[in-house]
Amino acid sequence: MPVTDCHPDYIKNIALINKCRLAIEGEDAVKQAGEVILPKLGGMDYHDYDAYKNRAMFYTAAYRTVKGLAGTIMRKPLTYKGLEEDDEILAQAGIDGESLNSLAGKACEETLGVQRVGFLIDAPEGSQTPYTATYLTENITNWRYKAIDGKKKLIMVTLKEEYEEWSDSDFFAAEKKVQYRVLKLMVSTANSEAVNIPAAIGETGLVYVQEVWREDPTDTVNDGWSVYSTTVPTMAGNRPIDTIPFVIITSDPTSLTIQKSPVLDLVNVNMSHYRTSADLEHGRHYTALPTPWAAGFDIPEGGKLRIGGSTAWIAQDPNAKASYLEFSGAGLASLEKAMVSKEKLMATLGARLLEQQTLDSEAAETVKLRHQGESSVLSTLAESVESGINQVLAWLMLWKSEGKEAIVSINKDFNVVSISPQMVVALMQSYQASAISWNTLFYNLKKGEIQEPNITAEEEMERISAGPTSLGGVPMPEANEIEDQTV
Repeated sequence: MPVTDCHPDYIKNIALINKCRLAIEGEDAVKQAGEVILPKLGGMDYHDYDAYKNRAMFYTAAYRTVKGLAGTIMRKPLTYKGLEEDDEILAQAGIDGESLNSLAGKACEETLGVQRVGFLIDAPEGSQTPYTATYLTENITNWRYKAIDGKKKLIMVTLKEEYEEWSDSDFFAAEKKVQYRVLKLMVSTANSEAVNIPAAIGETGLVYVQEVWREDPTDTVNDGWSVYSTTVPTMAGNRPIDTIPFVIITSDPTSLTIQKSPVLDLVNVNMSHYRTSADLEHGRHYTALPTPWAAGFDIPEGGKLRIGGSTAWIAQDPNAKASYLEFSGAGLASLEKAMVSKEKLMATLGARLLEQQTLDSEAAETVKLRHQGESSVLSTLAESVESGINQVLAWLMLWKSEGKEAIVSINKDFNVVSISPQMVVALMQSYQASAISWNTLFYNLKKGEIQEPNITAEEEMERISAGPTSLGGVPMPEANEIEDQTV
């Protein structure tokens, strides 16, 4: 079995995953896919098809829906217990310097768009400073679980990667190639042919090992692939690991298999809308301009009748006629109606951001009802992302041998309707009348997004007690002090 072999679930779902990815990436990606998405009409040659495809319009419904719904979750930053928000482990969690909050946002978009995403916690060779590398679901090609101590445990995962191979003869030339990173648990042995695997620290007797496979034309056993490098990652204190530090976050945390993307139905309508657009624009192209016709006229030298004030048509036949062919009928109108119908269907399937907004003000309860469908999906997804990001954080802290525990919480309040001015007045009156406490007042103002999200009731009271202050809690200078300042 070569390293390029894929899991049956991957083979079954990769076409749907790619379709969702194309829809999210937008028009250029969809059109580059060519006939995979937009079949060629009968009788078309390459140039005809290229023009047919380029005239079509791709409606960015899937992209805007995924971005909008992920933004609904991430409209409030993550909150932490056990760590300060500016802690280095949170600010520099990703391999490219992304914060943990940014990784959570990426997880929301990926699980909404293509159902899952993977995070590998690793460290540079010879370093004990961990980072998190993101792997798209298309690049998680194979995996294997095994029941250990009554629980399913990940014992192998294959990750497809790209690397650059630089030319020895041309300093500026580089070729992108594919390699596979295999994460697996191996039985601890003192003398391994591949690498010296240290003694296991757990009762399972397993140690986490990484293998990088690259193409090797001389290899006849593994279909032209061989192990390029083998490493045994260790945490702070040179501690080996008995679990693969790879976190898979899915939109359905109850299943280990690849499930249907939450926006797949929307994507299918999005692609159908694109094909209808191609037919509509194709029809418009051939029918928009009237076509002249003539009968009974003498054909001038050159075989063409030209139109314009400087030309004259001569006819010997008294019954000669000339006119224009113009399109009539409901053919294109039916395509236009189909596009509008599909746009409405996409809105029903989850693209609330695409709905035409009414000019009338909506009641808060009306808006809440319109978003109940998304809230049920987003609640499950937010819980899954929160659980996965907590696993990532736990690995980062364990790797650095941090002696404290930390928990991250993600926003689960998807009510985008802020508190009304009338409610603010009513709350303030109740507080002034001693009908509610300061904590109750502050709770409602914070829930209505009037107050800063990370300020406590005690901190806000201190600010109020300090009098007119700047955001930093420093008293504002008097007016004449400002005027006296020179630049």
